[in-house]
Amino acid sequence: MSFKIGNEGSRVTQPVPQATETVRPQAKTQEVREQQPAWASARTQDGMLPPSRREQFAAALGQTSQASGAESPKTKDPKALDTNVTYGPVKNGSVFEAGTDGTKAHWNDVQQGQIGDCYLMTSMGAIARANPALIENMVKGPDASGNYNVTFQDKGKPVTITVTPDLPLNSGGNPAYAATPQENGKAELWPALVEKAYAQWKGGYPNIVHGNSANAMEAMTGKKSSSLDVGGATLADLEKRLNAGEAITAGTHDDIKFLGIDLPDGTDKPLYKNGTLVADHEYFVSGVDTKAGTVTLRNPWGAGTPDIVLTEAQFRESFQYANSNPTK
Repeated sequence: MSFKIGNEGSRVTQPVPQATETVRPQAKTQEVREQQPAWASARTQDGMLPPSRREQFAAALGQTSQASGAESPKTKDPKALDTNVTYGPVKNGSVFEAGTDGTKAHWNDVQQGQIGDCYLMTSMGAIARANPALIENMVKGPDASGNYNVTFQDKGKPVTITVTPDLPLNSGGNPAYAATPQENGKAELWPALVEKAYAQWKGGYPNIVHGNSANAMEAMTGKKSSSLDVGGATLADLEKRLNAGEAITAGTHDDIKFLGIDLPDGTDKPLYKNGTLVADHEYFVSGVDTKAGTVTLRNPWGAGTPDIVLTEAQFRESFQYANSNPTK
């Protein structure tokens, strides 16, 4: 969800993609969240941040401190976003667990937590859908010390980040940020490890609150992202890209407010008002059915959320930008 104190400016087109910062509603990480949160259709909260988190999130952005976490001689846990977060192990953790289709790194493993990095989580989901082997090769471990190595790409060169097995936990002992969903009785760790490594690379969790999927996908694949013309998007083109192994993300419109007044914008459409779509958020394309004339998108809030099935016209009017990455 987006957190805004004021309008942060209009989106500019590639090469500087739109930054998004969406946080999912609070929920226990091992439970399936409601398919349509009660607050999702209530457009009174600032930037779609859950009302119960608004002040806490603002305070965290202004002054964040990390509780002491586990350290190895060469690896230090990245600074947390919230002052009530502590680092600790996740019980019955496993980096990857194959689902019923045999895929280890599956898009439905991705579940955003209480941090505004929807762009990063969406990128993970889009890449896992397009090329799961890339994710599996990206995360290695644990090593003899129990640590994991996550390899990103930066200007054509690999950057390997070593992270401890401890994850940021909330007061209830559950992952505070990226969740660790259950598969085969195990807590699947890879999304949380990628998120932690990305935060460690960028200097801490507070530094990954704002971002865009174009850059995040490039950091994972080493391939150049491209900006798609949403207004001229066709199902045939989207299907062709998916079949070619491209990862596709799409960002919703900004909910523009000025002096507390909700101004007319792209979020006045019915899909926003009924809670199907959330403003200032990124989704990823999971499928296209040209015969039915629909495109299916996924919210990075986890497997418990429903498919979002839109017509070509609805896709064009509901999103303000889209990014694509070849992954292969």
